[in-house]
Order: sequence, then structure tokens, then C-alpha cells
Amino acid sequence: MKKFIKIFSTIVFFIIAIGTFLFVFNQNSDNDSFIQKIKTRLRFDIGSRRQYYREDYYSDLVRVENDVYNTHDKLVTEVSFAGRNMQLHEDYGTSQRFYMSLRPGYYNIRWRVYSDKYMGSRYRNYSRKVRIYRDNRQVYITIRGSCISVSQ
Repeated sequence: MKKFIKIFSTIVFFIIAIGTFLFVFNQNSDNDSFIQKIKTRLRFDIGSRRQYYREDYYSDLVRVENDVYNTHDKLVTEVSFAGRNMQLHEDYGTSQRFYMSLRPGYYNIRWRVYSDKYMGSRYRNYSRKVRIYRDNRQVYITIRGSCISVSQ
């Protein structure tokens, strides 16, 4: 019976402490900018991605460098990144480079590879989701045939 009373009193104490904290937290939030910053930070950490990457807070752009290389048997014919299609031409040789500036967030990169060794269709489509962090100044994306590497 004594254990039950201890556990019950501990639970009641924590409920009262949390209620008091929330009451004081809501009373002082209009005057204190520090409390307002804590509220904003909690909202962004707990919220969804759409709230986390708000445009007005993270307006800095990140430079993205795309390097595309052909291997001896696989030719990259098309790259699509962040809604932009880049056609690759055989006149440029085995490698091409593209630059763009993007906001932090999640992006899909898709590329199409041609090879004589594929059975059926000679083309294969590949895709990968890439996350660009707000702390990065530059992101390097390298595509070699059907392989991709992202370094931040």
C-alpha cells in the first residue's frame, strides 16, 4: 500500500508541475522573445517537412554541381533533376557538367542510360532521392553510367 501511495503522489506531482509550467509558459509568451524562440524551434522540430523548410527562413541557395560520365558500355542520354531536363549530346565526349542553385529540401534525380548489352529495351531509367541540407554551400552529384554518388 505504501508503494502505491508513493507512485500515485509522484504522478500527481508531475502532473501539477507540467500544468504549472504550461500555465507560466502561455502567460509569458507575449512579452518574452526567448520563450517565443523556443516555441518556434519546437514547432519546426516536431512539425512536418513542409514547415521545416519554409522559404522565408532558409532563403539561401545551395550550389549543385552535376557531373555526368559515360562508361565504355553505358551511355547516359538524359538527366532530370529538380524538374529540369538536361539533354546530353554525344558531341561533348564522355563527360558533361551542369550547375544549378537550389533551395534546401528533397529532390528526385532521374537519368536514362543506353546500352547495347541490355535485353529487350536498350534504355533503362534510374532514379534516386537526394536531400540538400541548409548547411551545405555546395553539393556534388556524379553519375557514371548506372551508378550515382552524392557528396555534400
